[in-house]
Amino acid sequence: MNSKHHNCGTLKNKNAHKQDHANWNRRQFLSMGGMFAAGSLLLQNLPVNAMSSPLLNDAVNNPANDNILVLVRLFGGNDGLNMIVPHSGVRRQDYETLRPTLKQTMGTHYTTNQVLNGYNHTTATNSNGEFALPSIMDPIMPIWNSDRMSVIHNVGYDVPNLSHFLSTDFWSSGVNDYANSLYQSGWMGRYLDFMMPCYEVRPPEIPPAVLIGHSSDLTFINPQGSHMALTFSNVEDFNSLIANQELYPLNGIGNTCAADAERRFLRRIANNSFKYNDALQAAYNSVSPYNGYPANNELADQLAVIGRLIRGGLGTRIYMVELNGFDTHSQQVYNHSVLLQKLADAMKAFQDELDSDTNGVNQKVLSVVHSEFGRTVKENDQTSTDHGNLAPVMIFGNGTQGGFHGQGIDLSQAVATNATRVQLTDQQQWVDFRDLYATLLDEWLCVHPDIVDCMFREHFTRIDGLIANPCQAAPLDETVLFGYNPHPTQTSTVQIKYAVRQQCDIHIKILDTNGTFIKTIDQGLKKRDAYTADWQWNDPQSPINVSPGEYILQFQMGNTIKERKIVLQ
Repeated sequence: MNSKHHNCGTLKNKNAHKQDHANWNRRQFLSMGGMFAAGSLLLQNLPVNAMSSPLLNDAVNNPANDNILVLVRLFGGNDGLNMIVPHSGVRRQDYETLRPTLKQTMGTHYTTNQVLNGYNHTTATNSNGEFALPSIMDPIMPIWNSDRMSVIHNVGYDVPNLSHFLSTDFWSSGVNDYANSLYQSGWMGRYLDFMMPCYEVRPPEIPPAVLIGHSSDLTFINPQGSHMALTFSNVEDFNSLIANQELYPLNGIGNTCAADAERRFLRRIANNSFKYNDALQAAYNSVSPYNGYPANNELADQLAVIGRLIRGGLGTRIYMVELNGFDTHSQQVYNHSVLLQKLADAMKAFQDELDSDTNGVNQKVLSVVHSEFGRTVKENDQTSTDHGNLAPVMIFGNGTQGGFHGQGIDLSQAVATNATRVQLTDQQQWVDFRDLYATLLDEWLCVHPDIVDCMFREHFTRIDGLIANPCQAAPLDETVLFGYNPHPTQTSTVQIKYAVRQQCDIHIKILDTNGTFIKTIDQGLKKRDAYTADWQWNDPQSPINVSPGEYILQFQMGNTIKERKIVLQ
């Protein structure tokens, strides 16, 4: 076992599997503050969390771009092999060898109407009838046939981890090793932290991102450890908040130190939730509900809320929802089919709602369907599957260049060696999930490529041809002054964030409002990277202290000087 990647949670290790779920459940409570046990939340009794950061820096944010990203997570490990089904040739023969019982068969599970032909926009694969969708996913075939659906083959990461908890953390944080310094923050949390550094002192009027569902992870946690999640309820809940200064009942948490932390977390959510209630209610109530969603479908219920908020002009650009239940260790034939049908019905209804909007919002919304890992390519004795590694990702929307991307799964090695999982070798080409993230940030959300690389601390290859019309970010200066945040744990301390695009000598100073020099915060030769400088402005041990109020933050590189107002409180 690799010392950095603990592969637990398979059917053959039931204790590890149970412990993995226990760890995950604990993380959910700590991250979300037990909100789902506290009562029904917001619209149609669905749980909703909202990010809270303003778009402040035109240097890294293109104001002309208002594209929307919807992340749809299939939690539990989706069996991508029975979703994007090998249909012809050697790949089909290998599939039937590995899955004598679980295989999707022509005429029973799919027909020629579900065979995925053409629409190939990469040179990595030449798929012409090599794959098919199960007939239960027939609702999304019109999206595929209109060239508005993409399939990215074999998405994952090297040295796969088979724990739901850790693999989800890797996907959420954008790293492949918990020893990585970025592991404790999320890829979207870092994106928002770069784009919106002053959210705590200058809160926006609308939430830049909304999460709906029962999952919580690292995705939206910023480098300072703030989840930045806000919870909204109905009018009665807000009345309770105003009257009682709490949105949730806090007396059942207990009296331990951990309970105190959780209670404070809940209070912060409650206080902040009031901030965005008017914006959410206004957007949600400004349009009529779309009636095309199927009943008894939890994913459809979540997407119906998102679709209505989008059509109502909320202005939020990032959404995330989840469909649970993909941990199919037993009764997979039935359970997985039910889930795939829910997925297809929900995505078709969501796309139809966007298409029905007369303002053309369907041009602005891209939906990404992914899971934390796939399933084993070889079925086990219980005619089900265990935790695997690679899995396909599906993209929906007018903004994608439809078809297959990457190379279709190669099952020959698994057949030859009687292996349960494909091996990540040169023979089995695969796509790093961070290549997908970098492509979405760069070409859809229009984040400058240098900023994207800073977010991951390395460069990841963009997936060629995935985005139909990649946007162009505004040009960057040689230096970027992102802003500042109050320090998460130290009083009277701010964190000043900046980046340099080439090695240079910098000086960061504090001036009063008349331009008089007060203190140097940071200086010296800095290599190309992003940095954070802490300033304890009211330090009893320092001869230079300042009082709360307004000051000027000055950033100098060579002859280039940038200034920004800073408010200490």
